[in-house]
Amino acid sequence: MPAESAGVILLTFDDHFTDAWVTAIPLFADHGARVTFFISEPHLLQPSQIDGLHRLAAAGHEIACHGLTHASAVDCLARHGPDGFLASEIDPAIDQLRQHGFAVRSYAYPRSQRSEATDSVLLPRFERLRSGWTAGAANEAFLFERCLVPLAALADRRVLIGKSIDQPAITDQQLDEVLRRTADSAACVTLYAHTIAPQAPHHHVTPKRLEALLQQAARLNLRLIPFASKTPAP
Repeated sequence: MPAESAGVILLTFDDHFTDAWVTAIPLFADHGARVTFFISEPHLLQPSQIDGLHRLAAAGHEIACHGLTHASAVDCLARHGPDGFLASEIDPAIDQLRQHGFAVRSYAYPRSQRSEATDSVLLPRFERLRSGWTAGAANEAFLFERCLVPLAALADRRVLIGKSIDQPAITDQQLDEVLRRTADSAACVTLYAHTIAPQAPHHHVTPKRLEALLQQAARLNLRLIPFASKTPAP
């Protein structure tokens, strides 16, 4: 494999499905993948979950913030104003994660609800923010280009748009297409999922799809790095 990466994947997972994530540590290690876990409700984490997050961090993965109560940032800002939003939803979440031993560099918008106003409030607290986007029924994989960032621009890009890879938000064919587009254009793409499970009553990516993604990334020379990273260098 060439030393220089053809592109970058920022693969992220949301909420607090720590047991499922820990089981994927060997899979990530086998493919040299470092990913990011955005944690919501950190004040409710059980000791076993905190231990799991430390195992993930020790394996090179980023532990980041997904808010205190998974509340909409747009709604919170409208109701409480900037200071109230930070005091009620953001700063307590950062403090909890730091108390658990994690340096917090990134934030993912709950429900992917953001605005320029919320960005301006949050960027002083975080190095990078992630929102999301889901294609409508009439849209195809080419709309993933909204999520693509040229590698040369990644260091300066502080707000990134991600696309869900949970079932059934995207087909295997569409996911393969976006990986190929990312490699062909020497770009960075942001992807997000939730739990890792063969099936679940909520958002999930199957182990089979996750492994296929990592295998295809290796074939295309796409490197998986933590969300806050400014460069694809190892």
